[in-house]
Amino acid sequence: MNALKPRIPSIHRVMFRVIHLNGLQAREVMDRTGAFPDEAIKKDILNQFYPADTELGKVTGDKLEVEPALFSLLCSQVYEKGVGLLTRQTRDDILSGFLDQILGELPRSGELTEWIESHLITEGGFRTPYYLEHGFELRETVKAATDKKLLRILHIGEKEHVEIIHDVLAPVIKERRNRRLEEKKRLGMEKELRRQQAEMEKELRQKRMKIGIISITAIISTYLTIFVFIQKNRADEQYRNAVSLRLASEFSRVFPLNNVKAIRIAEAAYKIGNPNPEPAVIRVLSEAAYSTRKRPFYTADFKGHTGAIYSAVVSPDGNRILTASADNTAKLWDLKGNILADFNGYIDVVRIAMFFPDGKQIKTVSTDGTAIIWPTPEGIMDWLKTAPIPKLTQEEKEELGIADFDL
Repeated sequence: MNALKPRIPSIHRVMFRVIHLNGLQAREVMDRTGAFPDEAIKKDILNQFYPADTELGKVTGDKLEVEPALFSLLCSQVYEKGVGLLTRQTRDDILSGFLDQILGELPRSGELTEWIESHLITEGGFRTPYYLEHGFELRETVKAATDKKLLRILHIGEKEHVEIIHDVLAPVIKERRNRRLEEKKRLGMEKELRRQQAEMEKELRQKRMKIGIISITAIISTYLTIFVFIQKNRADEQYRNAVSLRLASEFSRVFPLNNVKAIRIAEAAYKIGNPNPEPAVIRVLSEAAYSTRKRPFYTADFKGHTGAIYSAVVSPDGNRILTASADNTAKLWDLKGNILADFNGYIDVVRIAMFFPDGKQIKTVSTDGTAIIWPTPEGIMDWLKTAPIPKLTQEEKEELGIADFDL
């Protein structure tokens, strides 16, 4: 009769469909088959049809509504699997196995499963029909599911609809839908987490790259700075050497004319060329020190020292010369050869004589093991300027005859 509905739409007005058995009828079916000798399992099967919000036993057998398709499925599964105790969980497991078995035999079962979960039950988990349009892409798969008694075709007016074959499958399908959505949500969260991790790793790589670039730039800058510094030092050294060589050349010109000035020029050439003076500069300095043309005023054949000269240094201001000699003395000279100070009292050769940086003190060292710090004339004058003037007592004033003066 159902096959004639598309061709004879009016047939539904004279058709009646048995929706449910009552509890007494269902028990009679189980009793007559003799498949369940245990009374307890019969009660368990019938208990599955009590409404969820009704206590067992509150509905009499003649009022209990039993879905024939579900009843048949439960009975066959309990019998085949030898279930001794049927609970709602066991029932759901049986229905879930029924769904898996049918869906596993259908083409495009994954698409069909998601479509059933999305369109054939409501948000609250109730069965609802779906209008099959003419070009519906899963029509062939839906027809195969109808043949497997998972879905059924019904006509509302002249339009063809499809729905789940019985309501009791709706909670199981809803549970599957919830699990699928939770899994989809979980996968989405994992995907988002992986995306965020990838973004973080990308940012970390970029930061590392930036740090690497900055580090490399800093290293290059450091090397460039060192290179520039070295080049500058080399340039400065070359410049100093050039200046010292020019002074050495000037020494050769001045030496025959002015011995003292030439010596000053040779010393300046040597100082400017330090720490690596050119050989020509060392040569002219040696020539100035040991020349036989005209000895400097502070050498042994000139007035003043009677022994060999061991050192001769120019004062920081360039106006005096300090000499140390084998005659056990050190002497301070002006540039004209006048002795400004004579430092003696040693019993052996004075090897070293030097100025302090301020030029106001001198240190001399002798091979007799003594070293003395002497004030220069300028140092003595500075000390006298700053030394406190002693205040006279009244008795000293009276003795000097100046008692009336405030000194």
